[in-house]
Amino acid sequence: MFDFTYLILSFAGGVWGAAIGGLPAFVMCGIVAVVGLGINLVTGDPTFVNEIAWGPFFGPHIAFVGGVAAAAYAGKVGKLESGKDIITSLMGLNAPDVLLVGGVFGALGYLLNWLFTLGPHIGDWLFTMSVPLAIVGGGIITRLVFGKTGVFGKVREGDSRWVRTDVAMWLPWQEKPLMLLLIGIGVGLPVARIIQVMPALFTFGFAVTAISLVFLGTGSKFPVSHHIGVLSGMGVIVTGDIWWGVTFGVLGAFLAEWGACLLHNHGDTHIDPPSIAVCIGWTLLAILSTTGLKDLTGIASFIVAVVVSAVLYFLTTFMKRSGEKAAAYVAEV
Repeated sequence: MFDFTYLILSFAGGVWGAAIGGLPAFVMCGIVAVVGLGINLVTGDPTFVNEIAWGPFFGPHIAFVGGVAAAAYAGKVGKLESGKDIITSLMGLNAPDVLLVGGVFGALGYLLNWLFTLGPHIGDWLFTMSVPLAIVGGGIITRLVFGKTGVFGKVREGDSRWVRTDVAMWLPWQEKPLMLLLIGIGVGLPVARIIQVMPALFTFGFAVTAISLVFLGTGSKFPVSHHIGVLSGMGVIVTGDIWWGVTFGVLGAFLAEWGACLLHNHGDTHIDPPSIAVCIGWTLLAILSTTGLKDLTGIASFIVAVVVSAVLYFLTTFMKRSGEKAAAYVAEV
């Protein structure tokens, strides 16, 4: 339910997210989420994780959204080199207006999340996960307010939407179909196993992989995989089967790359690809929960994982090769 006090607290959380930067705020969310999981396991009390990891202080729909919007604004007014820079801690700009923008968008993130929780259900599940949808919604609004490229960005003449370039990329080391497949399995399979034997750790995949992004902030070419952890864990929660977890982990890896090509790469502000993946993947999981397919286990669900992985691999390969050929043809002409 809507809470006016939480709205004001979320303004403060957005200021905090802008001050420390979007990515550092996200990493801190992962840290406190792990602590909260431990407290919940020992005491059975989820208050810590709910109020801190997902509340106004570190909730990514608040602090991360505030950091993303503040960076976009700082880029627009020339106080930051790029409006996509979600790594830099913006306190160093010594600019109150930047922090104020973060606060406004932190409050907006809270409002969006609240509104999305009022949405319809598919079976027993909300139509999508409200927190990442608030992150995507906040990113789109940020682009419309502070960006110049429109929601889907502007593809440079001669380039392809589906192929990275020197000016349009998300993670150049995590965009080849085989790399996406392998990181989907590499994260999705162990997380699925952990959640299968310890369902109470259903957010573990998100929390640990979110913490690992601290290495990305140091300039390391590190994988981004929290969306894989979220979807593989939820795949097991919905079906009870490890191979369904792997299926959705791999799906998450590819959906994030597609989301990056569609909304992030060719734009001038950050619209979060992992959040796009979780939103779509959650909806597909909700739909799956209403069908008899969720009861497939063992060799049957393993075959599903293989088939889905193969389809994603070959479809992405086709998209990127077609884009490369089209770009090459335009260059020749």
